Formats: sequence, structure tokens, C-alpha cells
Amino acid sequence: MKKPEIIMEDEHIIVCVKPDGMPAQSDKGMNMDLTSYLKTHLAEEAIKAGAPYNGEPYLAIIHRLDRPVGGIMVFAKTKEAAADLSRQSREHTMIKYYQAILNGSFDEWEGTFEDYIVKDGKTNLSR
Repeated sequence: MKKPEIIMEDEHIIVCVKPDGMPAQSDKGMNMDLTSYLKTHLAEEAIKAGAPYNGEPYLAIIHRLDRPVGGIMVFAKTKEAAADLSRQSREHTMIKYYQAILNGSFDEWEGTFEDYIVKDGKTNLSR
């Protein structure tokens, strides 16, 4: 599995590329998830900086990408940043772009593809 790439980090947020196949947060599998990976990164950076051990670093997941999907994700490193980013997401002032890679031949070069997601709350799966 590819290693996540951190593309931006400051004292409030961390932005990284989640590889496809990696879960955004822990699940029933034994695979490394992005949240755990980033918490380990934050702990290692704190140790390098000589900070005293304060337990598990704070890291809030702001949005999710499904395991098969790769893409850029934003995490908050402080409760204040988490609240602000969550507000932006809730108020739709956070802009998200999605891109798909399609294989095959198509009759038209442009168009709109529309499909629907059915969520099963019992199994926590979407189809």
C-alpha cells in the first residue's frame, strides 16, 4: 500500500493525500488507517521537538473518503480548528471537488453522469 503524503501542515491543520485502499479511520480490518498514521506522525514530530509526552495527539477527522477512494483529506490538530472546519462543511462554504477516472468508450465526450447511493444503516454499507 502506498504511504500517505502530507502536503501541508501548520499548528492548526494537516492536509494529506489518502491512498486508495487505505481506510480513513480504523475499521474491523487490520490495515493501517490514515488517522492512526497521522497520529503517529504527530507523536514522532513532538518527540523530535523535545515536547513532553502528553498521551495520544489530538486529531479530528473533518470529512471521510471511502476505503477504495484516494484523495486529499483535511484533519484538525486543535479543537478550535475542528469546530471551524466542521462549521464550514456544515454551511457548505468548504468546497469539495471530485474527479473520476473512466475506462471504456463513450458516445459523447462531455455529459453528466448521475447515479444514486443507497445507505444500509444496519450493515454500515453504501451501494
